[in-house]
Amino acid sequence: MSLINENRLRNYPRIIAVVFTAVYGINALFRQGWNGGIGGLISFDFLTFYAIGRIYWSDIDKLYDVLNLFSVEQEIFLPTSLGGGGNIFSYPPYVALASSLFTLIPYNWAYYFWTLSSITFIALAVFLLSRYLVHPELIKDGLSYFQLLIISVSFFPVVWGLNLGQNHGLTLLLITGIIVFSFQEKWILAGISAGILSYKPHFALGFLIIWLVWRKYRALASFSFVAAIWFLSVIFTSGFEPYRSYINALPMLVELPYGVGRFLELSLFALIATILPRSAFAGYIIV
Repeated sequence: MSLINENRLRNYPRIIAVVFTAVYGINALFRQGWNGGIGGLISFDFLTFYAIGRIYWSDIDKLYDVLNLFSVEQEIFLPTSLGGGGNIFSYPPYVALASSLFTLIPYNWAYYFWTLSSITFIALAVFLLSRYLVHPELIKDGLSYFQLLIISVSFFPVVWGLNLGQNHGLTLLLITGIIVFSFQEKWILAGISAGILSYKPHFALGFLIIWLVWRKYRALASFSFVAAIWFLSVIFTSGFEPYRSYINALPMLVELPYGVGRFLELSLFALIATILPRSAFAGYIIV
């Protein structure tokens, strides 16, 4: 029997998906506080978004005060202990404003809502991939929507991201949408999708360069419009001070302190930190 054959390609991802679902289901079902029943913290990344959303309205002068953020995260996470640590917030201020919407409901319900939303985003992204990007011959050979969805949820980072409450589902949907709309020459929709993706500007940058080279000005214009809404929302609600705090915090964020492995991160700061030497950040004073 061949090492790679039709049955293995079809069934192995399904077995892995079932195992992942069972493991993380048991981990969540038997959790103690936010400690998983098997191990590890549940919702650790989502905790940062929720905490920074609370800080935005209650103590915005400390938006990039890491120790203050750790304190608020611990307060929200009780009775589960963070051991004096926490998770840093490295996004622009407008992400904190958007995250504050989560604080309208209790933390546990906000996490459940976000997890369900992320699963929906992933399912929609896979639908777009299957409908518009997967070659018909591959679909004919068995790579159906269902099989592609199974492959997606058998991919460890996807399941682990759901456990942590990351924004990977929304990111996947937006990037897929940008590609699909670009292929369909629906440039306004492509630009809007990239504008929403401004919470990860380094992901949108490549598309902007391509559109500039291709002279797709409608995509660039719609991107600029949505990105401007993101940017101005902070100024309208809190003035320029959050952006000044963000600029002052940039050298610290590039260093990715408190045990974060910069070489493992997919962030704008990890990109800069792995390109430039440590000496490039010497002499900065965070105020």
